Amino acid sequence: GAGAASGPRGPGGAPALKRQPSGRAIKVPNKNFDASPTSKLSFEMSHMIKILESVKRLDYYQTFSVPVDAVALKLDDYHKIVTDPMDFSTLRARVMSGEVNTHPSFAYYMRLVFDNCRLYNKRPPDGRSPVLDACDKLGAKFEAEYEKFNRAAKAKEARAKEEEGRKIREEERRKQDEEGRKRQQQAQGRGRADKQGRQRSDKGVKRSRDGGQSSNKRSRSGEASHPGSGGGGAGRQPAPPSSSQSAGMMKAMEDRMHEMAEMIRIQKEQLELVQRQAQANEAKLELSSMGMGGYGGGGPQPLALPPAPAPAYGGGGQQAMYHGQEIEEDEELTASQQDRLTRTINNLPKYRLSEVLRVIENDTGLDQVDDGMQIGVDELPNRTQVRLFDMLIRNPKATGGGKGA
Repeated sequence: GAGAASGPRGPGGAPALKRQPSGRAIKVPNKNFDASPTSKLSFEMSHMIKILESVKRLDYYQTFSVPVDAVALKLDDYHKIVTDPMDFSTLRARVMSGEVNTHPSFAYYMRLVFDNCRLYNKRPPDGRSPVLDACDKLGAKFEAEYEKFNRAAKAKEARAKEEEGRKIREEERRKQDEEGRKRQQQAQGRGRADKQGRQRSDKGVKRSRDGGQSSNKRSRSGEASHPGSGGGGAGRQPAPPSSSQSAGMMKAMEDRMHEMAEMIRIQKEQLELVQRQAQANEAKLELSSMGMGGYGGGGPQPLALPPAPAPAYGGGGQQAMYHGQEIEEDEELTASQQDRLTRTINNLPKYRLSEVLRVIENDTGLDQVDDGMQIGVDELPNRTQVRLFDMLIRNPKATGGGKGA
């Protein structure tokens, strides 16, 4: 009784029970553990197994799920007709062993199951065949699931390619930005170096100038302190500059030469700009003299459409009348005149260009000539070239052009 009283007590004074420790080792479960045998398969083959299981669930009588037992079913000619038998369980075993490791090969063996069934079983005249009906049903189920997988795989591949292209473009932009920053830093460094070089050269010139002035002062003070030295002070030469002073003077001369070269380059560019501006003004004056400058009251006047030349038959061949002048049908423009006509038409404003298009339509017989069509002057009939040349260059005032028109 004394031993029991000395031990620990629970509620109500009863002796407390002690929990005995277990000798078994505690096993911590592995979070990466996967009891599924398909965990070692690739993504696409795992999906093929899922398709196989979904089709197999529709095989209620296990017709296609196990190999055909030709002996038990007394099908003596089965293996003579079906030379490559296949079933769902055999295909699954080949996938799990890695023998079938691509989805195209899996689809081939799945279709082989149904092809063997159709090869051996012929549909009777009444059309009733439970085996062939089940074959068609399971085959359609497989094709639908496989097509769904192919669409998803193609979409995934397209997204992967798009993502890869995006990464490549981002990497190219990053490299371009980095190269731009490097070039900017290099330009800034060259600018600082040039500035420092100019500052050093300025300091060197200043020191040399100050040194020359101080030496002159010393020489003059020496002559003043020895006025009766027999004229020796008058012929004394100044001290030569030091090496640092000579280097500074050379640097200053080089900088000055660079500055002069830069000024010459800028003056040349300004001269070329003035020349180009003068040529442009001369071209504008020439266009104005041809009735395309828009001078005079009332704003620019459109070109008056000349009438289409009517052929006049006579002993001298076919001729066309244009503003009282006869135009020979065989008259041709020279290459320089064609070039001048081309430049003139290209510089016409749109409201005048429409009149030119109307002349081309009337002469060539085209229903409509669009502004965007590419027609060379040398491709037009000679008569049309002459009419346009007379209308725009030879006699622009007769068609409503010229100053004050």
